[in-house]
Amino acid sequence: MSDKTNNEVGDAVQIIEHLFKGANLGALAGVTDEQREAIYSIGHFQYSNGKFFEACKLFQLLVLLDSLDRRAVKALGSCLQMLKKYEEAMQFLGIAMLMEPEDPTSGIQIAECLIALGDKKKAIEILKTIQKEFGQHKKFDLSIKKVNSLLEIIN
Repeated sequence: MSDKTNNEVGDAVQIIEHLFKGANLGALAGVTDEQREAIYSIGHFQYSNGKFFEACKLFQLLVLLDSLDRRAVKALGSCLQMLKKYEEAMQFLGIAMLMEPEDPTSGIQIAECLIALGDKKKAIEILKTIQKEFGQHKKFDLSIKKVNSLLEIIN
């Protein structure tokens, strides 16, 4: 093997070791937390102004840089939902739901996607589960109100 090939293999092994130790691609690329936060802020601004395609690209970048960033995963799912890419949106919203099971909003969004896709049966199952899991907690009153409204509309 040439010295160049040995160096490339050594570099690849070093990257893999960093990833196994918990590093993310952003850290390996030298992207700082502040830079990621700035990208998120710009994405949030774009989303808030209805520029979902542009926001989606920024949130895709953030997920690529750190796949464990729940905010970025959820934001990407939300953008995809607004772009009517419901199947893709549900994948990211499902991951966000698993990352933070104490937050019912991702589940509600998944139900909305299912409704848009015409799968009312699954949407109802999810919404009733959310009612059962979160309905007794005062801090989720707004979410439960939305759940009840969705159930009323689709029943």
